[in-house]
This record gives sequence, C-alpha cells and structure tokens, in this order.
Amino acid sequence: MSAPDHRSEFARGTTVAGRHKRGLLWALALNSGLLILEVVGGLWTGSLALLADAGHMLTDVSGVTMSLLAIWFAQKPPTLANTYGYFRTEILASMANGTLLFIVAGYILEAISIYSYLASEVKRSAGLEHLCRNCSFTGPFGHL
Repeated sequence: MSAPDHRSEFARGTTVAGRHKRGLLWALALNSGLLILEVVGGLWTGSLALLADAGHMLTDVSGVTMSLLAIWFAQKPPTLANTYGYFRTEILASMANGTLLFIVAGYILEAISIYSYLASEVKRSAGLEHLCRNCSFTGPFGHL
C-alpha cells in the first residue's frame, strides 16, 4: 500500500475539501429547505423559537455556501499571476465564516445586555409604582 501522491491532486486541481463537494451540496439543499420551512412556520405561528432557529440555520447555510464557493475557486487552474492557483480561498472562506460567527455572537451578547438592562428598568419602575401606591401622595389628579 503506497502513500497517496498529493502532487497529482494539485495537478488535477482538486483539494481535500473538493472531495466532499457532493456532501456539501446535499447539506446546503437540506439546510436551505429547513430554513425556509422554519421561517414560514415561525411567521405563521408567531413562534420566536422557530425564527431563532432559522437564524441559526442561516449561519449554517452561509457557512456551507462559503465552503462551496471556496471549493469552486480552488478548482480553477493556476495562472501566471497565481502560480499556486486558488487553493488559499478555502482558508480565507473558513476565516470569513469564523469572523461571521464572532459577529453574530457579539450581536447576541449585546441583545442580552440590552434585554437585561430593560428588564431591570421595568422591575425598578414597578417597584417605584408600588411604593407610590402605598404612600399618602396622590398627585395632582387624586387617586386614579
């Protein structure tokens, strides 16, 4: 049993990721279909859980799409300007996907922070309202 000749893969313009193109296409088709079903179902029923999961599926679909685009670019033949070809696009696509996930995580953390602040303000205002209800000050319009 001999070791695989990686130079022949380079000459053919295929990459390790390129061998998984068919599986990625299936994953893209299934995720896209489920994404559409979750958005329609979430809007129809008013389910925030379905819409939140659809947002998660959107990041999955974008990641798989970036992978497929990178595989397509990597399979282009080398040119005089790019003698190595476009093999590095797979690395750039994975970096872009990771950056996108960090941005989404930051957005979620900011939303949690805003929600926590608003919840504390509501609790505080409810507490003040409770105090005013029990005090003798009735305001300019009396008891409402």
